Amino acid sequence: MSTINTDQFPNDGSYMKTSQIKVWADLFGVPSPEKLLLPVWQQIDAIVAQRNGIAHGAQTPAEVGRNYSEAEIKNLISDWGVAWDGFLVEVERLASHRDFYRMPR
Repeated sequence: MSTINTDQFPNDGSYMKTSQIKVWADLFGVPSPEKLLLPVWQQIDAIVAQRNGIAHGAQTPAEVGRNYSEAEIKNLISDWGVAWDGFLVEVERLASHRDFYRMPR
């Protein structure tokens, strides 16, 4: 039986925006996701909005893409990979201890 209260997750369409990442980090005891995800933290909500714009037909990939130079896209991809890899390394470090899986008393 799951002990995670799924009502704690935002149900307002903010899927994987910074607000939901903060909730997830708080729920699992991962401190300071904004620090772990530097330098991309400030870009997350904009990237999600652009992705949703494309996915829901409000924008084309060309419309979103023309706002970036080739160098900016390459840097964004590199920064995104480094930041999320670092985040996952920290989650893995925390999850390697039994207390990560225990309910707070």
